[in-house]
Amino acid sequence: MQIKKTLMALGASAMFLMPAAAANAADTAAGTQMEAPKTAADVTDKKLEEFADVHQEVESLNAEYQAKIAATSDVTEKSALSAEANKEMMKIVEGSDLSLTEYNRIAELVQHDVALQGKYKEILQK
Repeated sequence: MQIKKTLMALGASAMFLMPAAAANAADTAAGTQMEAPKTAADVTDKKLEEFADVHQEVESLNAEYQAKIAATSDVTEKSALSAEANKEMMKIVEGSDLSLTEYNRIAELVQHDVALQGKYKEILQK
């Protein structure tokens, strides 16, 4: 059950980071970041393990901020908390060996590729 929740959360936390990945597209085009995997077959075990570690941190932070956001009724504060959460999640990813583009692409691939989901689940169970 926990793994299913984690897989569902992949989309939620990756969605926060999507605008940031777009902002980094210029860096990627300039070659300053590693190229994101195009298919699940392009995701190495090392990258998937790094993604799993980073995603667990991102998801923990996301849950913390979602609780804060739910606890307020002020729309401006909700927006500020959401922006703060996004910034903090980006810092986690940027502090890893993954670029934001790689992180988001792997999250997308894990959601849609059954074989990659299996590998991801195995990593989480270690």
